[in-house]
Amino acid sequence: MLNNKIINQIKKNIGAITPIIEPVTLCNLSCSYCFVGEKKSSNMEFSILEKIISSVIIHNGKDSITKFIWHGGEPLLAGLDFYMKVVDFQNNFKKDGYRILNAIQTNLTLLNDEFIDFFIKNEFGVGTSLDGTKELHDKNRCNSFDKVFKNLHYAKSKGLHVGVICILTKETLPHIEEIYSFFRDNNIDFTLSPVIPNSRYSEFILTTDEYYIALKQLFDLWYLDENCKIRVNPCGSIIQSILLKGINLSCIHSENCLNHFLTFLPNGDVFPCNRFTDYEQFKIGNISNMTFTEILKSEKRSELLSRTIETINACRKCEFRQYCKGGCMNHAYEFYQTIYERDYYCQSFFKIFQYINEKVNVSINKAKRQI
Repeated sequence: MLNNKIINQIKKNIGAITPIIEPVTLCNLSCSYCFVGEKKSSNMEFSILEKIISSVIIHNGKDSITKFIWHGGEPLLAGLDFYMKVVDFQNNFKKDGYRILNAIQTNLTLLNDEFIDFFIKNEFGVGTSLDGTKELHDKNRCNSFDKVFKNLHYAKSKGLHVGVICILTKETLPHIEEIYSFFRDNNIDFTLSPVIPNSRYSEFILTTDEYYIALKQLFDLWYLDENCKIRVNPCGSIIQSILLKGINLSCIHSENCLNHFLTFLPNGDVFPCNRFTDYEQFKIGNISNMTFTEILKSEKRSELLSRTIETINACRKCEFRQYCKGGCMNHAYEFYQTIYERDYYCQSFFKIFQYINEKVNVSINKAKRQI
């Protein structure tokens, strides 16, 4: 649960932009459910990166914490020297009182001692994907389990915490209990996330009922397990959102992610997030030939920002609108070819919010009776 200090910082960060930066397009894996697809090899020039870093930090100001998310492709392919230059450049702003954090999403296969030591020293948050047991993970992630699992445990042994996303597909759907037991027994915090809707791999995509049933099963396993010591999302984040009346750190439930995020590609192109980079009509601009202010005030960004729960008919009278906030813009577009629709997984969210809300209220009332 978030404490008051964190909640106050979240409020200060309202209006701050978190850049998702892709320094490289290439990846050393080719996972079967990857939404990125085939892309030409491209590396970001440091002059472009310097403009992104300086523009975002100055825009966010000293009261906010500016968080940089390094994505890909496989971002470790950019090399350690690249991130050393990043930190050196960011330190120029830290000396002037700006607060900066970094997080990187990597498949972990290229992780080594040098990267681990660097991430620990410079307080990088690290995230990866691990789809449960070896059999489940290797189905779609290029037989990478042994390397990922080994590097994950080695990183933890050296003091580097690694957050994990577990992707749920139709193939892994029958194995929720096995997945939960695997992460619990290995003391690994994880987030269960449905495969991102995309026409490239429609055979993997869950129905809304399938996703709800999976979330309900996962919640019951976790909530009723008195010996569990790991964080399990989205179960925990939903409880947090209910208790804090809608405060949720998930981009999916932020009403409009463009209020908080922008994605920068190696050539300087700017998109709402990397899920939209296949669609030229969602391009907001290019940092190479535009100022950051021009990007923020661009016609395309203003158009995309107009999506709110008030513009989605199905959301207007929903009892959980303040928690769900219409869901993911990309999930809506992939299925309905418009951003002015609710998230494809809307019914899954509605049912799980309803179910968890009832469970939380029962627990609260029980605790009150014991006082």
